[in-house]
Amino acid sequence: MTIVTRIFIIVIFLATGTLPGFSQQPNIIFIYADDWGYGDLSLHRHHTITTPNLDRLAAEGTEFLQFNVCNPVCSPSRAAIMTGQYPARHHIHRHFADHDSNMGRDMPDWLDPSAPMLSRLFSKAGYRTAHYGKWHLTNSGVTDPPLPVNYGYDEARVFNGPGPQVGVPIGISTGKCVDYSMDFISHDPGKPFFINLWIHESHARIDPPQDAKDAYAHVEEPYRSYYACISYADRELGRLFQFLKDEGLDSTTLVVFSSDNGPESPHDDPERVTYYSRGETAGLVGQKRSLFEGGVGLPFIVHWPGRVPAGKINNITHIAGVDILPSFCKVAGIDLPADYISDGEDLSGSLLGGDQLRTKPLFWDWRGPSNGDNWPRMAVRSGAWKLLCNEDGSLRNLFNIQASRVEESDSATYYPELADSLFQVVSNWKESLPDNISMNEVQFFTDKKGMRVIIDPSGAGSRLGRVTDPEFRLYRSDPGEEIIVDSISHDTLRIYLHISPDQPLGSLDQLSIAFRKGEITTLDGASLLFFSTEPVQNRIQTGPDLFTMEFNLFDGSNEFRLPEVTVSVDSVNLLTNMNGEAFFSLPEGTYIIGADKENYTSNNETLALNSDTLIRIFLHPTLATVKFRITDGTIPLSGAEIDMDEKKKLTNAVGITLFEAMTRGLHYPYSITRNGFFNVQDTLLLNSDTTVQAILSPATGNQYTSRNGFSIFPNPAKENLHIIAPEPISEVALYNLDGKLIRKMKIENMFYTLPLTGIAKGTYFLSITLDTEERETVRQMINIL
Repeated sequence: MTIVTRIFIIVIFLATGTLPGFSQQPNIIFIYADDWGYGDLSLHRHHTITTPNLDRLAAEGTEFLQFNVCNPVCSPSRAAIMTGQYPARHHIHRHFADHDSNMGRDMPDWLDPSAPMLSRLFSKAGYRTAHYGKWHLTNSGVTDPPLPVNYGYDEARVFNGPGPQVGVPIGISTGKCVDYSMDFISHDPGKPFFINLWIHESHARIDPPQDAKDAYAHVEEPYRSYYACISYADRELGRLFQFLKDEGLDSTTLVVFSSDNGPESPHDDPERVTYYSRGETAGLVGQKRSLFEGGVGLPFIVHWPGRVPAGKINNITHIAGVDILPSFCKVAGIDLPADYISDGEDLSGSLLGGDQLRTKPLFWDWRGPSNGDNWPRMAVRSGAWKLLCNEDGSLRNLFNIQASRVEESDSATYYPELADSLFQVVSNWKESLPDNISMNEVQFFTDKKGMRVIIDPSGAGSRLGRVTDPEFRLYRSDPGEEIIVDSISHDTLRIYLHISPDQPLGSLDQLSIAFRKGEITTLDGASLLFFSTEPVQNRIQTGPDLFTMEFNLFDGSNEFRLPEVTVSVDSVNLLTNMNGEAFFSLPEGTYIIGADKENYTSNNETLALNSDTLIRIFLHPTLATVKFRITDGTIPLSGAEIDMDEKKKLTNAVGITLFEAMTRGLHYPYSITRNGFFNVQDTLLLNSDTTVQAILSPATGNQYTSRNGFSIFPNPAKENLHIIAPEPISEVALYNLDGKLIRKMKIENMFYTLPLTGIAKGTYFLSITLDTEERETVRQMINIL
């Protein structure tokens, strides 16, 4: 039988996603360095620094070249690791500092310990949990921060945080933290352990021990001290790696190494603490505080003998800090809570040897200094493409990161529609982030009896969630006396200040409220922090009760909740939140209500409001737009013909065409063709704003030219695959999706014919290695149909 081959680059190797069964829960050690540049490893060809132990860790395991942290500075980067959620969701935008600095940055004083927590999930699953080294999920200058034990740890020794300290100078803290780790591991060998080992290197102040500096006696300062601090950390981590081998734990322990952000910018003044900060990025643009890859693209090494492939370099899977929690939990067999909302995804299949495709875009939000390469305020990576931009989109850079992480060739002018699309995506995400509740959005009113004051934060867009340690003071504006608050209570909607019976409120009393301390969090994540010492200027007058009207908006077909729907009540407009909910606090009365969204409408209705009311309004779809982006797997294809419902259109210069004003809920058959390419006919159910991206396969017998100058000729008649390369080929190998080698040939030529006889139909992974000094390898997915 003739075998027909259709070849196209996908730039990913799709793993099956299944994990092997484990006879026991694996141990996990997550090593997080500090301000360690991507180019600081000798593995990454640093010209002087030697890191033999981390190099060996990579040689015995897998290194990921497409890893990103979720913020270019310490605290938010670490919060993303711990929660699996973007740090901005927890109002963590920069590093934790003293209380006044945190308030100026619209930040709390610490990561909320009730948030989803990696360490707590492992603790509840029976793991022994420990944290050694840097903390920085709070900082000095704040009052009574929660201890690490409140985050799910059995044991902790930290610096830059509360509780038991590491107890040695920063310059030798990694060695002490390794000692703590080995001692903790030895305590109870019968139970699995999870350890966060967050080392100090190479954060300023740089202060390595003298014996480490002696190894670089030939190097001038300030580089000598910096190189020594990196090698010292590598030496001490090597003691831990050897301990695991000596104790027979190597084969049952997953070890992961990375860094929280790029290297610190050095200072020329020897008196400044960053004078010795001389980290390198191996050519990546930007450093710490930058959303360019030099600030957020870091080393990521995974080691687990027998489970993780040795010597593999994964340049396919894009993994990020928010993926650590779901991926680690999957490896450990830990189920995520049913109500947990993750910004990351389970990429454990890649940690264990596969090459998964990331399905979610990755977002960044930067609110720190914006000088130099720190100018981007937002960024998004979707597939191979990364867009960096300012908030209004007037400055944009677009890069194909999968092809090259060195962000030098801006493609925004070549693909303006792609840049526009990604800017809209990241702008919508930024708008979805919870904000701190403005004081002006908090409503105050009293009950009819004048015995309590009701504080309603639901005007911020959500019902009341958590109330922590509130302290309120209540004052009459005239004659200016304080009213005693007997007690404070709350339900899911409001906070109640219960008034002393000796001081009831009169019908015309004007009131002021002082919030002294505490925090309110609403169900959409917005929070109101109280630290004021004077009464705020909100004034209320006693009067009738107000009633809360709640709207839930659905599309009427499958009850999918619709955010950002405008709800009108008696000329008052309010947008629904991300859950499709809106809230009005209104006096008793009769109201006309209605709702609308682009391409959706509802009829106006009349409502008599005489109690707390829940209303569900169904929006009915009208028309929608279908947007096609056609590619050959790597680049957009112009001039492709789309045939839909007896309408035909050609794609434009960037592979895009639009079909507008199509009725939702109907099925539309479509097919796509282009000279030399084709896509089989498919059927689209139009039930939401729809974008279809199709990959066209080359027709039988046509030449297909891949990146890097490779040409591949499918030859169905002879059942062969002809490969021509720009340089001599040293090896061609074919693997199945489980990583099993199907065929492998050593070659010393610039072309090769791969026989396909006897190979079953399916999807395979083709690896072509060039006989060059760098031993460049090109990996492609092929389908044998």
